[in-house]
Amino acid sequence: MAYSEAEHSRAASLVRGIGVRCVVKHGVITQVEIEPRRPPPVDRLLIGQPCEAVLPMLGVVFSVCGHAHRLAASQALAAVLDAPMADDELRRLVFLRDLESVREHSLNLLQSVPTKTNEHALAREIIASVQALAAGAAQGAPDTSREAAVATLHAALQVLFGRFWRLTDASMDAVLDWAQASDAPVARLLAACLRPGWAEFGAHASPALPPLSAAKLDQSWLSSDPGAFAATPSWDGIPCETSCYSRQSGHPLIAEAARRYGPGLLARNLARMLETVLLAKGLAAPAPLRHPICGVEQVAGNGFAQVEASRGRLMHWVGQEWGRVSAYRILAPTEWNFHPRGLVYQGLMGAKAGDPMELEQKIRGFLQTVDPCVPFELNVLA
Repeated sequence: MAYSEAEHSRAASLVRGIGVRCVVKHGVITQVEIEPRRPPPVDRLLIGQPCEAVLPMLGVVFSVCGHAHRLAASQALAAVLDAPMADDELRRLVFLRDLESVREHSLNLLQSVPTKTNEHALAREIIASVQALAAGAAQGAPDTSREAAVATLHAALQVLFGRFWRLTDASMDAVLDWAQASDAPVARLLAACLRPGWAEFGAHASPALPPLSAAKLDQSWLSSDPGAFAATPSWDGIPCETSCYSRQSGHPLIAEAARRYGPGLLARNLARMLETVLLAKGLAAPAPLRHPICGVEQVAGNGFAQVEASRGRLMHWVGQEWGRVSAYRILAPTEWNFHPRGLVYQGLMGAKAGDPMELEQKIRGFLQTVDPCVPFELNVLA
């Protein structure tokens, strides 16, 4: 994946990847089996701990979307303790979460480029710029220092995106013309999606995850088998999608891509490109509050927070007694999207296989647009 070997090793020691098995008959994927991952045993780690010990412990457990987890945990703890966060601290955590999303999207887009030239050097520039910004935010650096660091990051991203940096409000035709004429890395990725049988691959019928009722979620997590809900979540019986694509599907450019090609490889990669540019430009604002906080509530004495992470909506739920954690649940977007009958199943089941030599590449490309952060093992039987 797009993480360093050290990060990947630490995450792999705690989380087993997802298994995806596809069976192809007569040129069509006729069977899709998904083996869920094994999330870290967060409740066993945290129950009985002082509430103030939660954030440092989560920082060790979650190397993937760590800032998003910190934001969600901070909000859930603030709700359960009835102690709202200071505005400056909330803005700092939102900034770090958005910065993290820019890093994850850009590095994974870069890794998805079919032909590579100098991508390693560009990746190092992006990582170094993000690290400098994150360090400045942690130390409370003045706005002038942030502006200089953001400008350095923007310069690296403009190499990655080329003229698309200025095409976020352009027509679909203009973007496709750019993709076929430009040598920018993401242009090559988008042009590759225009090959026959690629643009529409993975198009599906899974609905986007709607705003969720905290009270109803509270009941699900207090049920006799809360682990079953966390492993295979559904809302009113439907395994919904929560992803970068579902966030950006209302944007005119992404809506037009979906009308032409369906919500497949092209539309999903374009959504990642668009969100990266919009978030990166938002980092320069004095109070970047993109990727909205979806909800922070206290229900029946339990704290609940929903925030948007790079790969979808992340939820933290916490109960406490006398300042110590009595229950803790986390629901990551991966469990929605890799539900046995969810987004991945819907996108792959019945898809035309096309060229057998390209099928595995298309499946891997689709899985990476859905959740590039979690390792998976793919097995295709034809």
